[in-house]
Amino acid sequence: MGYDVDIADFGLPDGLISVVTPFTQKAVVKVHGIRSDNDGYRDLGRYKLPKLLKTIKPGLLILIGDLRMYSYVVDIPNVPYTIAVLPVDGSPVPNAWLPILDKFDEIVSVSEFGMNELKKVGINSTLIPFGVDTNIYHPLSEDTISELKKTAEDLPPDAWIWGAVTRNQPRKNLPDLFLAFKKFDEIYPDKSILYVHSYPEDKIGWDLFELARYYGIATKVRFTKQFFDVSQRVLNSIYNVADVNITATCSEGFGLTTLESMATRTPQIAPAHTAIAELVSPNCGELVKVERNIMGTALVHEYLVSIDDFVDKMVKIYENPGLRDWYARNALEKAKKYSWDLVVQKWVKLLEGF
Repeated sequence: MGYDVDIADFGLPDGLISVVTPFTQKAVVKVHGIRSDNDGYRDLGRYKLPKLLKTIKPGLLILIGDLRMYSYVVDIPNVPYTIAVLPVDGSPVPNAWLPILDKFDEIVSVSEFGMNELKKVGINSTLIPFGVDTNIYHPLSEDTISELKKTAEDLPPDAWIWGAVTRNQPRKNLPDLFLAFKKFDEIYPDKSILYVHSYPEDKIGWDLFELARYYGIATKVRFTKQFFDVSQRVLNSIYNVADVNITATCSEGFGLTTLESMATRTPQIAPAHTAIAELVSPNCGELVKVERNIMGTALVHEYLVSIDDFVDKMVKIYENPGLRDWYARNALEKAKKYSWDLVVQKWVKLLEGF
């Protein structure tokens, strides 16, 4: 569309980081760090962004992230027309959000779940989901996958692989995932591996090595060789190696790793709640019943899966190769509908009306 784009990243140190001229030659993209040296990620750019806005004088500001990451923007004087891209992780939308959301010019929901929750509290939004680059995330051949198991990740070539790609943090509920795998392994001993792409010693999560030992599955849980700076090509390989992708997450504002996995023709097992359920439904995998809700510290519900139902769904998908293949085909076709080539057209339509 010919717009110059300035990206402000609160994870990068203060200053101009890079300048990119897109292949269209119509515009320039600049990446700016807005992290305060003395405060790391915690200030979320609140001290540097106002100065940057004064310098570049944008006609439009697009905010992407959880509301807590950019709520301070409403207090910046003379802020330009602002679009807030807002994942909603759970229900209800907190009352504390309402006066902040009311100050944005436009709100974009990334899921039907989020759009409907906002509507319940009188907030209208435009639905534009996140997307997946299907040129990067795509199915690999069986021969390639077999070779990856032997070489790249040192996995047993004949083992069934349950894949889990997730941040090691409380909301992702890794203890229940490990427990479900343990119970499946008791039904089908030594038939499968839980293959986890997550930093096992993340300070905000669990010691996953110790967690696996606690459940007696340490020899059956494998972690990817690389935790940080993983290229998208390698991540595509990690998704492809899994026979089924599984998660016991307590809530999701979208579920990007689920979508990326679906793009590799991988069936899913996921909880029947929040935005992640609309990705897996219909017929891209199994949805696990919610056993109970808990109220999170932000006064938003989180949802705990039924372990028994999770194990039942694992057994069902393991024992039925025809069903599994049907889910895999459906997952791939649904992921194609979230291709960035299609999603970006929704953004074009929104921006043309600006």
